[in-house]
Amino acid sequence: GEFDVDSSLAELTELAKTAGAQVICEKMQEVIDSYGGYSLNVVLTGDFNTNIDSPCLDGIKSKLTLATDDITTPTYQQWGYSKGIEKPIDFIFTNGKKTSSRLLDYTGDGYISDHYGLFSVITFD
Repeated sequence: GEFDVDSSLAELTELAKTAGAQVICEKMQEVIDSYGGYSLNVVLTGDFNTNIDSPCLDGIKSKLTLATDDITTPTYQQWGYSKGIEKPIDFIFTNGKKTSSRLLDYTGDGYISDHYGLFSVITFD
């Protein structure tokens, strides 16, 4: 089976982000457990409103692998106006194996979001 989750952590305190990440981990585990031991492919994407080094992501990183580890360009760009956030705050996590990833930063027809998109090719055994 496959379990895809898209989430966003609130732009509040680190405590609030940590609590939100804990809820994500708990709900993910509930779904995984409901499969009764069957293997479940997991992909978690989202705007986590923090950089990858933040302790609030430790629980997620203990269960899943970062599938956008080679992306260092800031992902939040506020429709092309932001220069303040210097690291990615959007990520893709998985229990599969990432074979490639990239930042989708084409703006030829204008910005489609205040964040750049992320893309990862992930394989599962």
